[in-house]
Parts: sequence; structure tokens; C-alpha cells
Amino acid sequence: IFKAPVLDKYMERKLREVRAEREALLRKGVEKKILGKTYKGSKFLCQPEIVEFKDFIVGKKRRKRVVLTNVSFTFNSFRVEGIEMKYQDLFEVNYKPPGRMSAGLTATIEIVFLPEQNLD
Repeated sequence: IFKAPVLDKYMERKLREVRAEREALLRKGVEKKILGKTYKGSKFLCQPEIVEFKDFIVGKKRRKRVVLTNVSFTFNSFRVEGIEMKYQDLFEVNYKPPGRMSAGLTATIEIVFLPEQNLD
């Protein structure tokens, strides 16, 4: 049976600091080196790039699918950010979190739009 090592307070603090540092660098967009190659650009390809709901009928649900493809040279993951409060009644986002995605894998996100009023 494998037992995970018990970390003392110093190691726990250092681990938190390193994780926070790494996350800050990733959010900042620092270049990433993989197998000696510098990877620049987006880690995911989004099809379609823009999702618009035009010419809708009030009260009728409309669905659109977005396909995200990991186009980097390594494993990546993503998370869908929350919807602004003023739009939460209009949109629903459905997806199964794929976890760590290998290069080339895709994930599908479904966006459901249910307009209650005829507004832009």
C-alpha cells in the first residue's frame, strides 16, 4: 500500500507559493517551452470563434455548440468562467469537464439561449 508523504508546515507553505507563482505566470501569458520548442499563441482552437444569437424568437430555445481543440504541444486543461449576473437567466452552459487534455483532443461546450424579451 502506498502512503502519501506527510508534509510539514514549511513544505506545505512552499508548495502553495510555487503553485501560486506558476498560476500567476500562466495567467500572465509567459512563453512556454516544451521539448526545447517555444510555444507561442493560443493553447486552444475554438470553432466557431464567435457565438452569436441573431434573429431569435422570444421564448424559443436556441442551442449552439463550440468545439475546443488543444493545439499546443502538451497537456492542457480549461475551465468555463461564470456568466455575468445580468445574463444568467438568458444563457445556460453545458459541458462535461474533460480534465487534462492531450495535444489534439477536443471538448464540446453547448450554449443554450432562451430569450425572455426582444432586447439586444
